[in-house]
Amino acid sequence: MMQRARRLIGMDVRTPAGKRLGEVCDVLIDHPLRRVVGIVVNAGSLRRKPCYVRRKDIVAIDATYITVRSDRSLETNLIGGYGLSSAASPLGKEIERQGVGDLGHIRDVLVDTKRLTIWGFEISDGLVSDVLNGVTKVPRREVKRLMGRLLWASHHDSGSDLHNGSDSHE
Repeated sequence: MMQRARRLIGMDVRTPAGKRLGEVCDVLIDHPLRRVVGIVVNAGSLRRKPCYVRRKDIVAIDATYITVRSDRSLETNLIGGYGLSSAASPLGKEIERQGVGDLGHIRDVLVDTKRLTIWGFEISDGLVSDVLNGVTKVPRREVKRLMGRLLWASHHDSGSDLHNGSDSHE
């Protein structure tokens, strides 16, 4: 199942027994490895600092909540790693189609919730274009960084490799 990263934010975090531990306030991504490495959880008023849940402790993600192994899955030390960032960090960045020019801006990160990997990005070309044509979904493996810019390195001549539609992968 594919989910937008921003839809995961605000979801309840629960144990398999149904105990509510808090709600997701961010998704942590390792962009070079193209995977989710954890979530940041606001555990309520008793804890002042956010808690973190590592990828290995995430049991399942369904439409309304995220299940973690136990209440011991909540950690207070930030999960470290090279290239680690918030799911919000690429939002708004411009992306170009190689050889064609501006394609739009990254509107969201698309997460494969079964494998906890980054499937790709949802690209917006502006509200009117999004309403008339749908948003574009670009697979992560086809995006590369060149001199600070993001390029969609499509190897096809036609636009048939674009994934359009507002929620076709959810």
